[in-house]
Formats: sequence, structure tokens, C-alpha cells
Amino acid sequence: MKILICGFMGAGKSTFASNLNAPNWEKVELDQQVERRAACTISQIFDKVGESGFRQLELLALTKLLDSDANILISLGGGTLERQVLSLIKERSAILVWINVPFEICFNRVDGDNNRPLLKQGRGKLLKLYQNREKNYRQAQLQLGLQDTITLRNIDDLLQRLSDKS
Repeated sequence: MKILICGFMGAGKSTFASNLNAPNWEKVELDQQVERRAACTISQIFDKVGESGFRQLELLALTKLLDSDANILISLGGGTLERQVLSLIKERSAILVWINVPFEICFNRVDGDNNRPLLKQGRGKLLKLYQNREKNYRQAQLQLGLQDTITLRNIDDLLQRLSDKS
């Protein structure tokens, strides 16, 4: 089984996944997988091949993870769902969970982080990006709010929430 955690940058995807008690599950941050495969940081990848090149690397890394036989909890990058990834996720029967956090909270969490190349676009463009990405995030089978990310503590509770939504 694959559970993919999506949401805008600063939503808390990585924190939620790392804090979730999930024995027998591998926890993977997609951005770290991309960096490892490219042997450089995301900012360096953006500088070398731009966002489209980064998205290609991201898609390759995600495909490899989805093809694995292991139970994996994957924290996606904020823009991962912009490409043909939604159809890949459905094709591989992966479960998508959206961490839905208001833009202002997300922006305040990441403002000033030099490791996030999209921040260079400025607050106004990021707000538009947030609004544009929401339609893809809404494809998730489960939506979690800020409070949910604090109260959900183990994978069984998350799986139960998913089961209750079915």
C-alpha cells in the first residue's frame, strides 16, 4: 500500500509523516529522493534544469516508489500533483491524503527559507500558485486539517479515517 501526503509548501506534510507512528511502513520524502538521485539540492536542480527538469526527476522518483512492493508513506512536494501524477497515482491504486492548511500559515512557515526556490516569486505569485494547486489537492481521498495533523498519531488511525470515508 502507498499513502501519499500532499499539500502546499509549509503545510506540514513532512512533519505529519515523520510524527506518525507507522511500524512496518517506510517513510519517504519525495524531495529528498530527488536530491539523492540528482546528487544536488532542489535549488541547484532548479538552477541547472529549471522547474520542468525538476518535475521530470520528481516523476521518475515517484514512479519508482509506487512500483515498490513495500508499504510506503510518501511526503510529496507541494507541486508534485501539477503533472500527470494524478493519473499515475490512480493507476497504481495509491491513496492520496491532503494536508489542507490556509495559505497564510503555509507562507509564514516557509518565508525566508532559502532552500525553497519558488519563494523567489514573491507572496502574490505564491498565493496564486496555492489557489491553482488546490484543485489538484482536492482529488485526495482524505482531507486533513491542521488539528487533524496534531491528533492523528498512528497509521491505523489514518487508515480508519480512510475506511470511514469510503
